[in-house]
Amino acid sequence: MLVKEYNVIQNRIAHNKQLIQKLEETAQAIYKQWFVDFEFPDENGKAYKSNGGKMEFNEELEKEIPKGWIYSDLGKIATINAGGDKPKLYSENENENLNVPIYSNSTANEGLFGFTNKATVSKKSITVSARGAIIGYTVLRMKPFVPIVRLIVVIPKYEYQLNYIFDCIKKFKYNTSGWSAQGQLTVPEISSFKVIIPNSEVLIKYHNITSKFTRFIDIKKIKNHKLEELKDLLLSKLATIEN
Repeated sequence: MLVKEYNVIQNRIAHNKQLIQKLEETAQAIYKQWFVDFEFPDENGKAYKSNGGKMEFNEELEKEIPKGWIYSDLGKIATINAGGDKPKLYSENENENLNVPIYSNSTANEGLFGFTNKATVSKKSITVSARGAIIGYTVLRMKPFVPIVRLIVVIPKYEYQLNYIFDCIKKFKYNTSGWSAQGQLTVPEISSFKVIIPNSEVLIKYHNITSKFTRFIDIKKIKNHKLEELKDLLLSKLATIEN
């Protein structure tokens, strides 16, 4: 009976992961259509570039981009900081008093390090791993948290820029050839990375569409976290029976 329950849970986790992957792929396809091919919907709902949308040549990019869009530093549209030391109040497990997540430079469990009682970042934001072999690991943070160990935090100046900036950062290429084995990405470096900055109207439309994906992905991730806990509990019971 326990084995059957374990397999059911494992299948649910796998199914949720597949749904998450499909949604992420759909979001990436929309990003490419809108901000690489410039075929976002115009005021008439038609594809912008192929229906005569005005374009202008950008010398830095050496290509045309939609008229009115600019190409500038990431720091122009976001506040960028780095995490500090681990809080004094800390627990590996969440409890009633310590329920604010702490994130570090790690890919395990999306960087979750533990829990504390007070957030240092309250706005929706993006974290970017800044140390070692995992430089550039990017996660969307929808709830208040505490970043530590120089984990980089990118906070858009306007919330409607959040998903767009997240998708931009995921495509950054980091040249670590000149760094040591313990290389580090700094706030000034990532602040100077260049991005295309569309007009607010297009970004708001993009945010409204992709936010539906991010909300659903977040729900599925939370469900999977609970399922993983249940799976671990069943494993411990199975181990007890076998012994």
